[in-house]
Amino acid sequence: MKNYVSIEYIKNKMEILFESPDKKYLKLVSFLALYLKSLLFIFENPEIDIKEKEIFDEWFEEKGKQYLNDLIEVVQRYGKHVENFDAVIDYYMFYLEDAMENNDSYEIIDWLYEIFKSVKNRLLERINVGKGLDLNEVTKFEFTFQEKLDNINENVFETCEINAGFYLY
Repeated sequence: MKNYVSIEYIKNKMEILFESPDKKYLKLVSFLALYLKSLLFIFENPEIDIKEKEIFDEWFEEKGKQYLNDLIEVVQRYGKHVENFDAVIDYYMFYLEDAMENNDSYEIIDWLYEIFKSVKNRLLERINVGKGLDLNEVTKFEFTFQEKLDNINENVFETCEINAGFYLY
């Protein structure tokens, strides 16, 4: 198997996070271990074209690293202010594990592309601003309290529009 950038980068991040005294990182390390397991499944799967594997690795080099670093920064800065932190991470792990159990290569690939960004956004949505969090810190991610409310409302309506038929029956 070719030595992919994404695998080495995630291994290094996991080692650094595992050594941290902050216990919030242990859940993140578990999440990254599952992500790495999923990556290895894809990269070792002979049914997946080598070109597709290389495209994913190029994407990871260009965007995925930054998404991962943003997620780690959110956990570091705001992890203690996130309601149900473990549950948010577990939610994404459940769906990635489900795709792995079903050997659904294409669903796994879809999750691998967007999961870091999705987890970061979900954690930001769940920040409990009532627990002494300085709202000026949140604006670094272009996320004021009002934008947070607008974003949540927008996502609710968007989700309802997309999944309306599913939820009706």
